[in-house]
Amino acid sequence: MTTAEIIRATLRKHNDGLTLVEIAEQSGSPYRNVHRVIKNMADAYIDRWQSPASSFPYQAVWCVVEVPENCPHPTKEKNGKRTESI
Repeated sequence: MTTAEIIRATLRKHNDGLTLVEIAEQSGSPYRNVHRVIKNMADAYIDRWQSPASSFPYQAVWCVVEVPENCPHPTKEKNGKRTESI
C-alpha cells in the first residue's frame, strides 16, 4: 500500500477526523511523510481546527471524502440543451 492509501484507510476508520500526529501514530507512517502526502491528496481536507492542549499552535483535524460509487459525469449545455460530456 502507498502512504496515501494508508492515510486514507486510517481516516476512514475515524469519521470525526485526526490530526497529523494522530494519523502518523495510527498508521505507523512517519510524521513527515504524512505531512507531505496528505497535502497532495485530492480527497483529504481540513474539517476544523483543534484548540491546543498546551503551548502548541492550533492543529488541523483532517478528514477524507467518501466518493460515491456511481458518481455521474458532468454535463454541459449546448444551445440551451444539456449534453453528456465526453
